[in-house]
Amino acid sequence: MSNKKYLKQQHHNIIVDMGDFIMQYGDQKLNHSESKLSETIYSAAKNDLKGLDRLFKDKGFGRTEKFFKIGEGYINDMYVNNLRNDLTPEQIHQKAEALAKEAIEYLGNHPKEFDKWELA
Repeated sequence: MSNKKYLKQQHHNIIVDMGDFIMQYGDQKLNHSESKLSETIYSAAKNDLKGLDRLFKDKGFGRTEKFFKIGEGYINDMYVNNLRNDLTPEQIHQKAEALAKEAIEYLGNHPKEFDKWELA
């Protein structure tokens, strides 16, 4: 697999992982009260990721300390460690926020992919 294909696959994997995480977190915070959880999460966050804070009533903890941290870990692993790019903490956070937005968009465009785990 070429390096470009590998990076593209890893990028897709982290987007899916972030979606899985926010679904699990949402399921915990909402106590299984949502039948279409992916749509509920997407609707809350599609215009502003801070909508997750209001949905989960957690003062931003899940968004900043969990959801973004997954993206930051990926960026550190892929860009800083593997590609030897020097990024500032602010640049890493900005890239993580962009990943989070992309993950929410992916969640909104593929709700059945994420809702299926609820049936397991």
